[in-house]
Amino acid sequence: GVQTCALPICAGVTTKKGRTPLGDKGLGRLGTQRLGYNLEIFTRPEGAGIEHHVFFSWKSFQGQQSLSSVTIHRDTYATDKKKGTTLIISDLRDISMWRGDAVDQVQKSLSAMISPYKAVRDFVVAATIDGREIELTEISTKIRDTAQLKYTFKFDGEMFDVQGRAKLIFFKPDVEDESEAFRRLVEEDGGKRFFTYLSARRAAQRFALKRWSSDRWFVQYQMQRDLASFAGLELDNGQIANPGPFNGEVDAFDFGRTTEDHQSVFDRFSEYKKTVRSLSGIRVFRDGFGVRVAQDWLGLGAQWTSAKSYYVLRPTNTLGYVAITAKANASLEETTDREGFKSTPHYHNFYEMLSQFVAFTRDAQSFLRRGWNDFRKECSAEVAQISVSDTPEHLALD
Repeated sequence: GVQTCALPICAGVTTKKGRTPLGDKGLGRLGTQRLGYNLEIFTRPEGAGIEHHVFFSWKSFQGQQSLSSVTIHRDTYATDKKKGTTLIISDLRDISMWRGDAVDQVQKSLSAMISPYKAVRDFVVAATIDGREIELTEISTKIRDTAQLKYTFKFDGEMFDVQGRAKLIFFKPDVEDESEAFRRLVEEDGGKRFFTYLSARRAAQRFALKRWSSDRWFVQYQMQRDLASFAGLELDNGQIANPGPFNGEVDAFDFGRTTEDHQSVFDRFSEYKKTVRSLSGIRVFRDGFGVRVAQDWLGLGAQWTSAKSYYVLRPTNTLGYVAITAKANASLEETTDREGFKSTPHYHNFYEMLSQFVAFTRDAQSFLRRGWNDFRKECSAEVAQISVSDTPEHLALD
Protein backbone atom coordinates (compact mmCIF):
# COMPACT_ATOMS: atom_id res chain seq x y z
CA GLY A 1 0.00 0.00 0.00
CA VAL A 2 0.95 3.67 -0.28
CA GLN A 3 1.73 5.40 2.99
CA THR A 4 0.70 9.05 3.28
CA CYS A 5 0.84 11.62 6.01
CA ALA A 6 -0.69 15.05 6.51
CA LEU A 7 2.59 16.60 7.67
CA PRO A 8 5.55 17.67 5.50
CA ILE A 9 7.60 14.96 7.25
CA CYS A 10 6.22 11.55 8.24
CA ALA A 11 7.84 11.22 11.68
CA GLY A 12 9.28 7.77 12.21
CA VAL A 13 8.22 6.48 8.78
CA THR A 14 10.97 5.31 6.44
CA THR A 15 11.20 3.41 3.16
CA LYS A 16 13.01 0.09 2.75
CA LYS A 17 16.22 2.01 2.00
CA GLY A 18 15.84 4.12 5.13
CA ARG A 19 14.63 7.29 3.40
CA THR A 20 11.94 9.44 4.99
CA PRO A 21 8.95 10.47 2.83
CA LEU A 22 8.76 14.24 2.35
CA GLY A 23 6.01 16.56 1.17
CA ASP A 24 2.50 17.55 2.11
CA LYS A 25 -0.38 15.25 1.30
CA GLY A 26 -1.52 16.01 -2.25
CA LEU A 27 1.56 18.07 -3.10
CA GLY A 28 2.47 15.82 -6.04
CA ARG A 29 -1.04 16.09 -7.44
CA LEU A 30 -0.95 19.87 -7.27
CA GLY A 31 2.51 19.93 -8.84
CA THR A 32 1.52 17.91 -11.91
CA GLN A 33 -1.73 19.85 -12.22
CA ARG A 34 0.14 23.16 -12.40
CA LEU A 35 2.46 21.92 -15.16
CA GLY A 36 0.02 20.40 -17.65
CA TYR A 37 -3.51 19.17 -18.30
CA ASN A 38 -2.78 15.49 -19.09
CA LEU A 39 -1.14 13.01 -16.75
CA GLU A 40 0.01 9.48 -17.51
CA ILE A 41 1.36 7.16 -14.83
CA PHE A 42 3.31 3.99 -15.58
CA THR A 43 4.18 1.94 -12.51
CA ARG A 44 5.76 -1.49 -12.15
CA PRO A 45 5.61 -3.30 -8.76
CA GLU A 46 8.65 -5.29 -7.72
CA GLY A 47 8.57 -8.90 -8.94
CA ALA A 48 5.05 -8.61 -10.43
CA GLY A 49 5.98 -8.82 -14.13
CA ILE A 50 3.25 -6.34 -14.99
CA GLU A 51 2.96 -2.61 -15.62
CA HIS A 52 -0.04 -0.49 -14.69
CA HIS A 53 -0.89 2.44 -16.96
CA VAL A 54 -3.28 5.14 -15.74
CA PHE A 55 -4.21 8.17 -17.86
CA PHE A 56 -6.55 11.11 -17.33
CA SER A 57 -6.99 14.79 -18.10
CA TRP A 58 -7.43 17.40 -15.42
CA LYS A 59 -9.93 19.06 -17.75
CA SER A 60 -12.25 16.09 -17.16
CA PHE A 61 -12.72 17.23 -13.56
CA GLN A 62 -14.24 20.54 -14.61
CA GLY A 63 -18.00 20.72 -14.05
CA GLN A 64 -18.20 17.31 -12.35
CA GLN A 65 -20.05 16.92 -9.06
CA SER A 66 -18.21 13.81 -7.86
CA LEU A 67 -14.90 12.04 -8.57
CA SER A 68 -16.74 8.92 -9.71
CA SER A 69 -18.03 10.91 -12.70
CA VAL A 70 -14.51 11.60 -14.01
CA THR A 71 -13.26 9.38 -16.83
CA ILE A 72 -10.06 7.53 -15.88
CA HIS A 73 -8.33 5.19 -18.33
CA ARG A 74 -6.49 2.20 -16.90
CA ASP A 75 -4.68 -0.71 -18.53
CA THR A 76 -2.34 -3.47 -17.38
CA TYR A 77 0.43 -4.99 -19.50
CA ALA A 78 2.94 -7.79 -19.11
CA THR A 79 6.49 -6.40 -18.87
CA ASP A 80 10.06 -7.40 -18.18
CA LYS A 81 11.08 -3.86 -17.15
CA LYS A 82 12.51 -3.31 -13.68
CA LYS A 83 10.35 -1.87 -10.94
CA GLY A 84 9.69 1.86 -10.90
CA THR A 85 7.25 4.62 -11.75
CA THR A 86 7.21 7.07 -14.68
CA LEU A 87 5.06 10.20 -14.96
CA ILE A 88 4.36 11.86 -18.30
CA ILE A 89 2.78 15.32 -18.27
CA SER A 90 1.48 16.64 -21.59
CA ASP A 91 -0.68 19.47 -22.95
CA LEU A 92 1.49 21.86 -20.94
CA ARG A 93 -0.13 24.92 -19.45
CA ASP A 94 2.69 27.34 -20.35
CA ILE A 95 4.87 26.04 -23.18
CA SER A 96 7.01 29.20 -23.10
CA MET A 97 8.62 28.18 -19.79
CA TRP A 98 10.20 25.20 -21.53
CA ARG A 99 11.75 27.11 -24.42
CA GLY A 100 14.49 29.66 -25.06
CA ASP A 101 15.96 31.57 -22.13
CA ALA A 102 13.31 30.13 -19.79
CA VAL A 103 15.17 26.80 -19.86
CA ASP A 104 18.10 28.51 -18.14
CA GLN A 105 15.76 29.53 -15.33
CA VAL A 106 14.55 25.93 -15.00
CA GLN A 107 18.17 24.82 -14.80
CA LYS A 108 18.92 27.45 -12.16
CA SER A 109 15.86 26.52 -10.09
CA LEU A 110 16.66 22.80 -10.16
CA SER A 111 20.27 23.52 -9.17
CA ALA A 112 19.04 25.53 -6.18
CA MET A 113 16.65 22.75 -5.17
CA ILE A 114 19.03 19.78 -5.37
CA SER A 115 22.31 19.60 -3.48
CA PRO A 116 25.40 20.24 -5.62
CA TYR A 117 27.41 18.30 -3.01
CA LYS A 118 27.47 14.57 -3.74
CA ALA A 119 28.15 13.84 -0.07
CA VAL A 120 24.74 15.27 0.85
CA ARG A 121 22.59 13.23 -1.53
CA ASP A 122 22.33 9.58 -2.49
CA PHE A 123 20.41 10.04 -5.73
CA VAL A 124 20.98 11.35 -9.26
CA VAL A 125 18.67 13.75 -11.09
CA ALA A 126 18.75 13.96 -14.90
CA ALA A 127 16.59 16.26 -17.03
CA THR A 128 16.20 16.85 -20.77
CA ILE A 129 14.08 19.59 -22.35
CA ASP A 130 13.46 19.42 -26.12
CA GLY A 131 16.57 17.30 -26.51
CA ARG A 132 18.73 19.64 -24.45
CA GLU A 133 20.33 18.00 -21.44
CA ILE A 134 20.02 20.12 -18.33
CA GLU A 135 23.30 20.20 -16.42
CA LEU A 136 22.74 20.72 -12.72
CA THR A 137 25.37 22.58 -10.71
CA GLU A 138 28.07 20.39 -9.20
CA ILE A 139 30.67 21.69 -6.77
CA SER A 140 33.64 19.58 -7.70
CA THR A 141 36.40 18.40 -5.41
CA LYS A 142 38.86 20.24 -7.65
CA ILE A 143 37.23 23.61 -6.90
CA ARG A 144 37.02 22.88 -3.16
CA ASP A 145 40.68 21.85 -3.07
CA THR A 146 41.69 25.40 -4.04
CA ALA A 147 40.26 26.85 -0.80
CA GLN A 148 42.65 28.38 1.73
CA LEU A 149 40.49 27.33 4.69
CA LYS A 150 38.30 24.31 5.25
CA TYR A 151 35.88 23.52 8.07
CA THR A 152 33.93 20.40 8.93
CA PHE A 153 31.42 20.26 11.77
CA LYS A 154 29.23 17.58 13.26
CA PHE A 155 26.64 17.48 16.01
CA ASP A 156 25.85 13.94 17.16
CA GLY A 157 22.96 14.97 19.38
CA GLU A 158 25.19 15.71 22.38
CA MET A 159 28.60 16.97 21.26
CA PHE A 160 29.28 19.70 18.70
CA ASP A 161 32.66 19.14 17.06
CA VAL A 162 34.26 21.67 14.67
CA GLN A 163 37.48 20.94 12.80
CA GLY A 164 39.34 23.65 10.90
CA ARG A 165 42.44 23.66 8.77
CA ALA A 166 44.45 26.37 7.02
CA LYS A 167 46.99 26.41 4.19
CA LEU A 168 50.24 28.31 4.52
CA ILE A 169 49.09 30.77 1.85
CA PHE A 170 46.32 31.92 4.21
CA PHE A 171 49.00 33.78 6.18
CA LYS A 172 50.68 35.40 3.17
CA PRO A 173 50.46 39.22 3.30
CA ASP A 174 48.44 41.12 0.71
CA VAL A 175 51.05 43.87 0.67
CA GLU A 176 53.70 43.21 -1.94
CA ASP A 177 56.64 44.62 0.03
CA GLU A 178 55.93 42.15 2.86
CA SER A 179 55.81 39.07 0.65
CA GLU A 180 59.60 38.71 0.57
CA ALA A 181 59.74 38.76 4.36
CA PHE A 182 57.08 36.05 4.42
CA ARG A 183 59.08 33.98 1.97
CA ARG A 184 62.24 34.23 4.04
CA LEU A 185 60.64 33.80 7.44
CA VAL A 186 57.96 31.21 6.67
CA GLU A 187 58.03 29.61 3.24
CA GLU A 188 61.73 28.70 3.13
CA ASP A 189 61.45 26.16 5.95
CA GLY A 190 57.87 25.14 5.22
CA GLY A 191 56.57 27.08 8.22
CA LYS A 192 58.42 25.03 10.87
CA ARG A 193 59.76 28.01 12.79
CA PHE A 194 56.48 29.90 12.42
CA PHE A 195 54.46 26.95 13.76
CA THR A 196 56.76 26.72 16.79
CA TYR A 197 56.02 30.38 17.48
CA LEU A 198 52.24 29.94 17.02
CA SER A 199 52.03 26.82 19.18
CA ALA A 200 53.81 28.60 22.03
CA ARG A 201 51.18 31.35 22.17
CA ARG A 202 48.70 31.10 25.02
CA ALA A 203 45.61 30.89 22.80
CA ALA A 204 47.03 27.90 20.91
CA GLN A 205 45.65 25.58 23.58
CA ARG A 206 42.20 27.11 23.26
CA PHE A 207 42.12 26.16 19.58
CA ALA A 208 43.89 22.80 20.04
CA LEU A 209 46.39 23.93 17.42
CA LYS A 210 48.31 21.13 15.67
CA ARG A 211 50.49 20.76 12.61
CA TRP A 212 48.67 19.10 9.71
CA SER A 213 49.97 15.68 8.72
CA SER A 214 50.67 16.51 5.06
CA ASP A 215 52.16 19.38 3.08
CA ARG A 216 48.83 20.35 1.52
CA TRP A 217 47.62 21.98 4.75
CA PHE A 218 49.65 23.86 7.34
CA VAL A 219 47.71 23.68 10.61
CA GLN A 220 44.55 22.24 12.06
CA TYR A 221 42.45 23.55 14.95
CA GLN A 222 39.33 22.48 16.78
CA MET A 223 36.36 23.34 18.97
CA GLN A 224 34.39 20.76 20.95
CA ARG A 225 31.36 21.65 23.07
CA ASP A 226 28.50 19.65 24.48
CA LEU A 227 25.01 20.98 24.00
CA ALA A 228 24.52 21.90 27.65
CA SER A 229 27.51 24.28 27.53
CA PHE A 230 25.81 26.67 25.10
CA ALA A 231 24.41 29.68 26.92
CA GLY A 232 20.89 30.94 26.29
CA LEU A 233 19.46 27.83 24.66
CA GLU A 234 15.67 27.62 24.66
CA LEU A 235 13.68 24.90 26.39
CA ASP A 236 10.87 22.64 25.25
CA ASN A 237 8.81 21.06 28.05
CA GLY A 238 11.55 21.87 30.52
CA GLN A 239 14.32 20.29 28.45
CA ILE A 240 16.82 21.85 26.06
CA ALA A 241 15.18 21.86 22.62
CA ASN A 242 17.61 19.55 20.85
CA PRO A 243 17.54 20.09 17.06
CA GLY A 244 18.93 16.61 16.40
CA PRO A 245 22.18 15.49 14.74
CA PHE A 246 23.50 17.42 11.73
CA ASN A 247 26.77 17.98 9.94
CA GLY A 248 28.34 20.25 7.36
CA GLU A 249 31.38 21.53 5.53
CA VAL A 250 32.55 25.05 4.66
CA ASP A 251 35.30 26.19 2.28
CA ALA A 252 36.75 29.70 2.31
CA PHE A 253 38.67 31.36 -0.52
CA ASP A 254 40.81 34.49 -0.61
CA PHE A 255 41.32 35.79 -4.13
CA GLY A 256 43.98 38.22 -2.96
CA ARG A 257 46.25 35.29 -2.09
CA THR A 258 46.41 33.42 -5.35
CA THR A 259 48.26 30.24 -6.18
CA GLU A 260 48.41 28.17 -9.32
CA ASP A 261 45.79 25.78 -7.89
CA HIS A 262 42.97 27.35 -9.88
CA GLN A 263 44.63 26.34 -13.15
CA SER A 264 43.64 22.72 -12.51
CA VAL A 265 40.02 23.88 -12.75
CA PHE A 266 39.97 26.96 -15.02
CA ASP A 267 42.41 28.47 -17.49
CA ARG A 268 41.61 32.01 -16.45
CA PHE A 269 41.64 33.29 -12.88
CA SER A 270 38.72 35.62 -13.60
CA GLU A 271 36.52 32.65 -14.57
CA TYR A 272 37.56 30.74 -11.45
CA LYS A 273 36.73 33.73 -9.24
CA LYS A 274 33.37 34.23 -10.97
CA THR A 275 32.42 30.57 -10.54
CA VAL A 276 33.28 30.43 -6.84
CA ARG A 277 31.29 33.58 -6.15
CA SER A 278 28.30 32.26 -8.09
CA LEU A 279 28.32 29.18 -5.83
CA SER A 280 28.93 31.12 -2.62
CA GLY A 281 26.74 30.77 0.43
CA ILE A 282 26.25 28.25 3.21
CA ARG A 283 23.12 26.36 2.24
CA VAL A 284 20.89 23.89 4.08
CA PHE A 285 19.89 20.54 2.58
CA ARG A 286 17.41 18.08 4.01
CA ASP A 287 18.01 14.63 2.56
CA GLY A 288 19.66 16.25 -0.45
CA PHE A 289 16.93 18.81 -1.17
CA GLY A 290 17.50 22.50 -0.50
CA VAL A 291 15.71 24.53 2.14
CA ARG A 292 15.42 28.09 0.84
CA VAL A 293 17.20 30.06 3.54
CA ALA A 294 18.43 33.60 2.83
CA GLN A 295 21.70 33.95 0.91
CA ASP A 296 23.58 35.10 4.04
CA TRP A 297 21.30 33.64 6.71
CA LEU A 298 24.23 33.11 9.13
CA GLY A 299 25.23 36.78 9.00
CA LEU A 300 28.74 36.49 7.59
CA GLY A 301 28.40 39.92 6.02
CA ALA A 302 27.37 41.48 9.32
CA GLN A 303 30.45 40.24 11.17
CA TRP A 304 32.65 41.38 8.30
CA THR A 305 31.34 44.96 8.44
CA SER A 306 31.16 45.14 12.25
CA ALA A 307 34.93 45.78 12.44
CA LYS A 308 35.30 43.22 15.27
CA SER A 309 37.82 41.44 13.11
CA TYR A 310 39.11 41.69 9.58
CA TYR A 311 39.93 37.99 9.41
CA VAL A 312 36.47 36.49 9.03
CA LEU A 313 34.52 34.34 6.61
CA ARG A 314 33.14 36.57 3.86
CA PRO A 315 29.77 35.80 2.25
CA THR A 316 30.98 36.04 -1.37
CA ASN A 317 34.15 34.03 -0.77
CA THR A 318 32.63 31.20 1.28
CA LEU A 319 30.64 28.18 0.17
CA GLY A 320 29.37 25.19 2.08
CA TYR A 321 26.42 23.26 3.40
CA VAL A 322 24.56 22.12 6.48
CA ALA A 323 23.06 18.64 6.09
CA ILE A 324 19.96 17.64 8.03
CA THR A 325 17.54 14.76 7.59
CA ALA A 326 13.82 14.31 7.92
CA LYS A 327 14.30 11.44 10.33
CA ALA A 328 16.85 13.00 12.70
CA ASN A 329 15.70 16.64 12.49
CA ALA A 330 11.92 16.40 12.38
CA SER A 331 11.77 19.17 15.01
CA LEU A 332 13.27 21.62 12.48
CA GLU A 333 10.01 22.44 10.74
CA GLU A 334 9.97 24.22 7.41
CA THR A 335 7.39 26.79 6.42
CA THR A 336 4.69 25.55 4.08
CA ASP A 337 6.31 27.30 1.09
CA ARG A 338 9.75 25.86 2.05
CA GLU A 339 11.12 29.42 2.24
CA GLY A 340 12.94 28.74 5.50
CA PHE A 341 12.26 27.33 8.94
CA LYS A 342 9.47 28.00 11.38
CA SER A 343 10.49 30.03 14.42
CA THR A 344 10.62 27.38 17.14
CA PRO A 345 12.90 26.68 20.15
CA HIS A 346 14.50 23.81 18.23
CA TYR A 347 15.34 26.04 15.27
CA HIS A 348 16.60 28.85 17.53
CA ASN A 349 19.01 26.42 19.21
CA PHE A 350 20.10 25.04 15.83
CA TYR A 351 20.83 28.59 14.68
CA GLU A 352 22.67 29.42 17.91
CA MET A 353 24.98 26.45 17.49
CA LEU A 354 25.82 27.49 13.93
CA SER A 355 26.31 31.08 15.09
CA GLN A 356 28.86 29.80 17.58
CA PHE A 357 30.55 27.98 14.72
CA VAL A 358 30.81 31.29 12.84
CA ALA A 359 32.20 32.99 15.97
CA PHE A 360 34.78 30.21 16.33
CA THR A 361 35.98 30.71 12.74
CA ARG A 362 36.34 34.44 13.41
CA ASP A 363 38.35 33.95 16.60
CA ALA A 364 40.54 31.19 15.17
CA GLN A 365 41.33 33.07 11.97
CA SER A 366 42.12 36.21 13.92
CA PHE A 367 44.49 34.24 16.17
CA LEU A 368 46.26 32.73 13.18
CA ARG A 369 46.66 35.88 11.08
CA ARG A 370 47.60 38.11 14.01
CA GLY A 371 50.11 35.42 14.90
CA TRP A 372 51.88 36.15 11.63
CA ASN A 373 51.82 39.89 12.30
CA ASP A 374 53.38 39.39 15.73
CA PHE A 375 55.89 36.87 14.41
CA ARG A 376 57.00 39.36 11.77
CA LYS A 377 57.47 42.07 14.43
CA GLU A 378 59.48 39.71 16.61
CA CYS A 379 61.71 39.01 13.62
CA SER A 380 61.99 42.72 12.77
CA ALA A 381 65.79 42.61 12.80
CA GLU A 382 65.79 39.93 10.12
CA VAL A 383 63.10 41.73 8.16
CA ALA A 384 65.15 44.94 8.18
CA GLN A 385 67.94 43.14 6.36
CA ILE A 386 65.67 42.26 3.47
CA SER A 387 65.77 45.02 0.86
CA VAL A 388 62.53 45.64 -0.98
CA SER A 389 64.54 45.96 -4.17
CA ASP A 390 66.18 42.56 -3.74
CA THR A 391 64.88 39.78 -5.89
CA PRO A 392 64.53 36.18 -4.71
CA GLU A 393 67.42 35.28 -7.05
CA HIS A 394 69.73 37.83 -5.40
CA LEU A 395 68.68 36.79 -1.93
CA ALA A 396 69.37 33.16 -2.75
CA LEU A 397 73.01 34.10 -3.23
CA ASP A 398 73.35 35.42 0.33
